[in-house]
Amino acid sequence: MSRNEMLLAVKLCVVGSWNTGRVQAPSPTVLEVDLENYVSYVQDTNDVTKYATLPNPTTSTPPKNFYTSLIIRDIVAVNGQPAKGTATVL
Repeated sequence: MSRNEMLLAVKLCVVGSWNTGRVQAPSPTVLEVDLENYVSYVQDTNDVTKYATLPNPTTSTPPKNFYTSLIIRDIVAVNGQPAKGTATVL
């Protein structure tokens, strides 16, 4: 294959594939989730021997810098329709 033939083949490939990459993006779908009953658990100690040792709820203030928290909420509706479920954020 000569150099001119190779250049022609490359040009045809580029021109032939020009429109294949131009695809219409899908339209976005909106999911609206209604949440209620918020509770947040904060990891305020790294001592695992203290986990689950107190029988009553405790009040905790988040540490000043870095900490881990778990947030739990009830799902009550999805897109305006009643629903039941749990949403968690870690």
